[in-house]
Amino acid sequence: MPQRACTALMALLALALAPAPSLAAQKRVALLVAHPFGGNELTPLRYTAHDLERMRDVLTRLGDFEAHDVMLSFGEDAGEVIDRFAEAQARLRGHSDSLFVFFYSGHAKDGELRLGESRLALGELKRRIESTGASLRVALLDACRSGSITRLKGASLGEPILMSVEDQAAQAGQVLITASSENEDAQESDDIQGSFFTHFLTTGLRGAADDNDDGSITLSEAYAFAYSSTVLRTVGTRGGIQHPTYRFDLRGAGDVVLTRPGKPSSHIAFPAEITGHFVVFGMERRVVGAELDKDAGRELRLAVSPGDYVVKKREADHLRMTRLAVHGAPVTVREADMEKVAFADDYAKGAVVTLDEVVHGKLGIRLALGVGAQTFLSAPVRDDYFPALSVVELSLDFHNLLRKYLGLRIDLGLGSSGPRDLVLEDPDLGELNYRVEVGQASAGASLFALYPLSERVEVGGSARLGLISVHRTFVDGAFPDQSFSTFTPGLGAEVGVRLLEWLRLGARVRIHYMFFNVDESLSLAYIDGGVTVGVVLR
Repeated sequence: MPQRACTALMALLALALAPAPSLAAQKRVALLVAHPFGGNELTPLRYTAHDLERMRDVLTRLGDFEAHDVMLSFGEDAGEVIDRFAEAQARLRGHSDSLFVFFYSGHAKDGELRLGESRLALGELKRRIESTGASLRVALLDACRSGSITRLKGASLGEPILMSVEDQAAQAGQVLITASSENEDAQESDDIQGSFFTHFLTTGLRGAADDNDDGSITLSEAYAFAYSSTVLRTVGTRGGIQHPTYRFDLRGAGDVVLTRPGKPSSHIAFPAEITGHFVVFGMERRVVGAELDKDAGRELRLAVSPGDYVVKKREADHLRMTRLAVHGAPVTVREADMEKVAFADDYAKGAVVTLDEVVHGKLGIRLALGVGAQTFLSAPVRDDYFPALSVVELSLDFHNLLRKYLGLRIDLGLGSSGPRDLVLEDPDLGELNYRVEVGQASAGASLFALYPLSERVEVGGSARLGLISVHRTFVDGAFPDQSFSTFTPGLGAEVGVRLLEWLRLGARVRIHYMFFNVDESLSLAYIDGGVTVGVVLR
């Protein structure tokens, strides 16, 4: 047996026998970076945001990363990304056993990450990763010609992974993995709506790479699965075969456990007897969630988020498809339940993302009905002029109209106080008691930004210019009715939760400025807020 093969066999055997470190006791921080643009000479990428979402979902659901410790950077320049490393360093400070994961999906060329018009040299990136101070550091680069980072001090190109286990102390060191060698392009696919490498890496981390059926996915298992799957899928592409590269420099007890897909209850199970090439398609997000080749002889479990899925198996002249509802318990794929479907009748296809959608996002339209209250901040104003109102508002949102996450909202509202007893202190007449009813009509236009925190939760803010018309009716007829109209600029904050694919529940609060000059000139502030129920029209 050749010496290199013997060394590989001994190293892999040592890893298999070494105990896996505990995830729970380890501080885990991740910086996930994606950028669709790499300068005028490079074609914009379509699916970097999808890559970012896939990696975030895997790490937070299966990798014991707290959601607040997974930092996201989409479309930021090199300076902003460098600032993120300082934030990661602060989060890791004081933790002797720690893991830092850096992930990048975007362009790279001439030994640099291309972040829009800015550049970040791979050598500088490597130093920034080391500067975080984490005892264990993992870099995953899904970019063209990024393999040069693994060759800064030598590299390995190919399938075997050699890791040395020098002692039984705490695990430490650095791992660099790239989607392609220094002379190859990293490729995207419209079919999977993402890059090949990230797609297969996250599929492996969900459970497809679990070679020893222990419910945990190590870095070597994930890399081996991503390597073989990426090479196989890129054999016939125009970009040519894509070979991921690696550099492992580890000390301590065994391999790096990245995820534990055996822990969550939401699984799609492929029984031992089933075989073939399977694609798992998420119906809510209309995106391919995983892709794997299943051999006979062992069961395979794939951890997924709760939701509705379609599992597809490709045959020579047709597809076999089945729908699965995964909600908190494992669901098994049964070949007998898979219906025969012609290629043209495939009902689980994702829409190809256009380059315009990369910049602006997909245009969405929502109609929402809100109920709430409005009140002025000044107690004398509430007592003398404007009592609190109950309000109802109808709004129409155009999401991503101006650019990604930035949209336009048009709203119409009505408010009423109902009959109220008010007291007015007049210097000449003394205390005046009167009964009044205040009604209000409003219209407004807002620029709003909504950012998704997860698949179901989004937060945002808005800048609004409103027009209100207030009418005061004196119930006892003691005074003539009064009307007043004015423009009111304001700022708002909101949070939304997706209950169903077409249904949203939200909460909003806004503060407005109003100049009042009827009886006297006053600069006033009022707040309004409430809950909204919205339906997705597009």
